[in-house]
Amino acid sequence: MHVRAAIESAHPARLAVDVEVAPVAVVLGGGVASPVPPARFMPDLGRAADRVWFAAQLFHAGKVERIVLSGGVDSRLGSLSEAESMRIFIRDLGVPDAAIHLESTSINTRQNAVHVAHLLNDWGVDRLLLVTSALHMPRAKRQFEAQGLIVFPAATDHEAVDTVWWDIRRLLPDADSLDGSGRAIKEWIGLWVGK
Repeated sequence: MHVRAAIESAHPARLAVDVEVAPVAVVLGGGVASPVPPARFMPDLGRAADRVWFAAQLFHAGKVERIVLSGGVDSRLGSLSEAESMRIFIRDLGVPDAAIHLESTSINTRQNAVHVAHLLNDWGVDRLLLVTSALHMPRAKRQFEAQGLIVFPAATDHEAVDTVWWDIRRLLPDADSLDGSGRAIKEWIGLWVGK
């Protein structure tokens, strides 16, 4: 928990009304898996699906006019790209098709930044709200800024929210804490190697 809190503290939770205005919000994949008929007809909303919900809130709050959903195909998660799977969800949240744009070829954060930067350059846009998990935000923000973009973080999926610091159960190992520590270590390494 402490490792995640250290990373997430740079990008605290904010309400959509408190976020900056920008021409576009970019939502990074990682929270919505593809439908896999006949076993699953709808996208599977994972622990990081909050980022799609938050992007819809930003749109409805008038903070952005367009939303770019970024993420390619992960064959372990289905046949649709993450961007296409997120589009199904964000449509259900009331965002119209005209405001939704897909970047569906990237398979990592660096590629998200490169491919989205090309799209934004075509639109003449250099500012964006970056919507991803607070844990992932430092690494993602660095990648997008490396493309010459002005990035306003719109972090979500905050994990380090435990308000009870002393509880005997915290002394026992649990799978969620181990998983969270593993993801935090991945982000530290990603910052170090630049991916």
